[in-house]
Amino acid sequence: MGCKLVKVFYILPLVFVLFAVAHAAPPYFFKGYVFVNGSLAPNGTIVEVFVNGASSSSGSAVVGAGQLTDTRDGWYTVGFEANVGDT
Repeated sequence: MGCKLVKVFYILPLVFVLFAVAHAAPPYFFKGYVFVNGSLAPNGTIVEVFVNGASSSSGSAVVGAGQLTDTRDGWYTVGFEANVGDT
């Protein structure tokens, strides 16, 4: 009986954590190229994400900086959290 109680004690918190994670807002990742005046954007160009017309940015990336160093010109990738149906 004691062993069964210990198993339930360890499994129950795991179930709660999995439930909480499954209902959290999923991260969205967008990637692509940025063009400025018809040409690929130079390194240092800032890409910002605004969800549902928000006044503050939900995420941003700088072309050619950080993990994007040594990537193609104009290439960006940005991640942010949003809910299903957000545009």
